[in-house]
Amino acid sequence: MVWVAENEWAAPGNGQDPPEGSEMQNLLAALDEQAETGEWSFRLPVDPNSAAGQFAERYNHVMAALQRAVAKTDAIVQTARDGIITFSTDDLSITMFNPAAQQMFGYGEHEALGKPASLLFAAQVGAQSESMNRTELATRLPAWLAGAAHETYARRANGTLFPMEISVLEVVSDEGSFYTGTLRDITERKRVEEELALVRDQALEANRTKSAFLATMSHELRTPLNAIIGYSEMLQEDAEATDHADMIPDLKRINAAGQHLLELINDVLDLSKIEAGRMDLYVEPFSVLSVVRDVVSIMHPLAEKNQNRLDVYCEDFTMGSDVTKLRQTLFNLLSNACKFT
Repeated sequence: MVWVAENEWAAPGNGQDPPEGSEMQNLLAALDEQAETGEWSFRLPVDPNSAAGQFAERYNHVMAALQRAVAKTDAIVQTARDGIITFSTDDLSITMFNPAAQQMFGYGEHEALGKPASLLFAAQVGAQSESMNRTELATRLPAWLAGAAHETYARRANGTLFPMEISVLEVVSDEGSFYTGTLRDITERKRVEEELALVRDQALEANRTKSAFLATMSHELRTPLNAIIGYSEMLQEDAEATDHADMIPDLKRINAAGQHLLELINDVLDLSKIEAGRMDLYVEPFSVLSVVRDVVSIMHPLAEKNQNRLDVYCEDFTMGSDVTKLRQTLFNLLSNACKFT
């Protein structure tokens, strides 16, 4: 819209400007001044009895809202714990460097502004690593702009490197575009991750050592225990042959206790071997029916004890497997069935 006379509007395109010294001309001059200074607190004089004054009042409301929004955004940026920077899309020079970034990198705001953002990133990991150049940063930006946070190494003003997580976003406006980056020092997080990994590895190694110890000790315990069981059986035979029947019950108790302890040790041995990764299988052909009959003959008394009936339907065929492990598996299954049925 263009000005025709004091307090009157005309259709655009007639080429007329507000009269010299008019209220509208003064208003336009004030707007030009605000645009040049960028001062958000600027307000236009308001005359509620004129069209120009009504326009000024609306403009002041909009500027007040914008000033509040800018103040909130500036407060967030200035107090953020993460480093926040902006840099141009043409030469990648830094245009904003918040206090957290200053503390993180050791550059003052005036030292950083105008410098290439590549100054903040290490070209490679190493004690003598230099900063990236603009070309290297431009090469990495497409991946950083993909949306997810990326890990890289940053370089402080004193030359030291530290691990950093970065998120970059391109902001587009009517006046152009720029990059904004959120930077987080993850040195402490990396340290904790390394400590947790070390503790995990130590726990795994301790568990392997324990399993190896149990496997060895269980084997060593079985040797004398087998001897005790064997001698108890021999003594039972001698007691029966020499008519010392009063000793047989005690010898049977010794034998039964030894057998029970041997089963426990065998279970520990197998478990520790599995944990230690040392479980060996001895595959050989055998008759399945023969194995099943052996197991059933032993498990029948336990089934009858709880008034259960054990019926087996098995065809005879040959299979290749570890017959000892199969027999033990069948014992475990039937034993649990008899105990809890």
